[in-house]
Amino acid sequence: MHELLIEWFLFPPGSEKAERMTTISELEERLIPLRKMGLTQYQVKVYAGLVSLGYTTAYQISYITKVPYPKVYSTLDYLKNMGLLEESRGRPKRFRAKPPMEAITSLQEGFVKDLKTSVKEAISELKAVYSTVDLTEERGVWNIVGRRNVLSQMKGLLRASKERVLMAFPDIGKISPEGLTPILKELKRRHVPVRIIASQGDKKAVECYKGLADTRFVQGVENSYVIVDDSVLHIFLSKSDLGTDSWSAIWSTHKNCLKRSEEHFEHVWRYGRPRSKLMIGECPSRMLQIMTGITQKMKLR
Repeated sequence: MHELLIEWFLFPPGSEKAERMTTISELEERLIPLRKMGLTQYQVKVYAGLVSLGYTTAYQISYITKVPYPKVYSTLDYLKNMGLLEESRGRPKRFRAKPPMEAITSLQEGFVKDLKTSVKEAISELKAVYSTVDLTEERGVWNIVGRRNVLSQMKGLLRASKERVLMAFPDIGKISPEGLTPILKELKRRHVPVRIIASQGDKKAVECYKGLADTRFVQGVENSYVIVDDSVLHIFLSKSDLGTDSWSAIWSTHKNCLKRSEEHFEHVWRYGRPRSKLMIGECPSRMLQIMTGITQKMKLR
């Protein structure tokens, strides 16, 4: 009975608003596409009420749309900022929808503008991440940039190793023992043989790996790489303008690259001296292009 009195007071029988009440729910269904343009369910309901009722109060909108009264004002403010409605200056405040062509066109333009901005930002962020691993699958070669990415790839390869690990790393002291030791322990438990070639100056850094890997120290080794089963990770270190280390790497599963790296490792391991720098020219031309490009980029930093 109470609700009937309220409805009679707000929408007197025979009034134009009373006759339009039955069309609001139908209009809401037709305005569902507005949800795809960023409007919430409450906002669509309130807008449908405004379109149907013309100038009306917040209380009337709340009653007819079933949107909680405390939510109505914030919803109206949002719709006003979006250019979908007008409000009167009198008391109580009354609201009405702007002409649909004008309002929806304005909403569309704002939506498209925001969407373009979001897409542009998303592409920028994704390109920054994607550039750290430049995939060239047809040649079996991947380019990796950044210390964290390089070490993450190296540790991932080591953890997945099933047959053997060969590491030539003259600057092995730059790899945290806390990150490498647990992996070597796990490889030992799984009976995966590990051999490490390090420089004479890294003897202290390699002490923590005693018993976990067969190690030899060689003077003059400049190539840093890790051979794991059927792939090789070549690591490049250079100095940036700030004096910090810049890391990049080439991960390859190409048979020729793997073969040349294995030959280089076995020669140094056997004779205790570098045969020469590993000839990257003996690897596929695509790998040479990538490695040359990285070297040039690192020099420019």
